[in-house]
Amino acid sequence: MTLKKQIFILTGKVHSGKTTGLIEWLHNKDNAAGIISPVINSERQIFLYPDYEYIKLEANENSEKEILLCGKYKFFKDAFIKANNYFDSLDFENLDWVIIDEAGLLELNDEGLHDSMKKAAIKFLEEKTKFSLIIIVRDYLVEKIVDKYNLGKCVVLNKEDSKEII
Repeated sequence: MTLKKQIFILTGKVHSGKTTGLIEWLHNKDNAAGIISPVINSERQIFLYPDYEYIKLEANENSEKEILLCGKYKFFKDAFIKANNYFDSLDFENLDWVIIDEAGLLELNDEGLHDSMKKAAIKFLEEKTKFSLIIIVRDYLVEKIVDKYNLGKCVVLNKEDSKEII
């Protein structure tokens, strides 16, 4: 079965299970790659899929590394650099699914996974790429993310509807 390439935005409220649902959905997908941001042991991580590499994302009060602030959260800037570099190395021409979890306030300020979002949007428009793009976005930021990255027509799914992607 040939899938038509599309942009899917998986959305929902904070801590509603968007990432968990995405990880469960990925179990049967061979041709998928991207950046996933699960919470493990109460700390946000970056999970580079399918390399299965975890990068600590959430900084604590005593961190000496450079951090990015986003509301009450503190993130290691170098974690985003590693994630963006990983994303940049993906072979987009041979993927069916590309994932970015998540695009939010940092990306709207050209930080966090902004470079990955920008590259994904550009690559998606290339004729030689066949992938569908899945982006997790908080419900109140969907319109701003779509506008910032000129994503055009997207399929917006609530976490409960995510099984409709396939």
